[in-house]
Amino acid sequence: MLGLTRLNGTQIWLNPELIVMLEATPDTVIRLSNGEVLVVEQTPQQIMEAFLAYQQSIRTGLRASL
Repeated sequence: MLGLTRLNGTQIWLNPELIVMLEATPDTVIRLSNGEVLVVEQTPQQIMEAFLAYQQSIRTGLRASL
């Protein structure tokens, strides 16, 4: 899960597998596979870095369990 902050300061946790597109308009807009749209404080670069860390943690956990 990715910890993100909406523009109103609310903390949310997002399953990164739902992300279809990130857009900077200048606020960061996240479009999800279910059609929902989120606007967050984090930059697209920060979200991509968090997503890559998430993916790496999954792969590391899978290797450790084999």
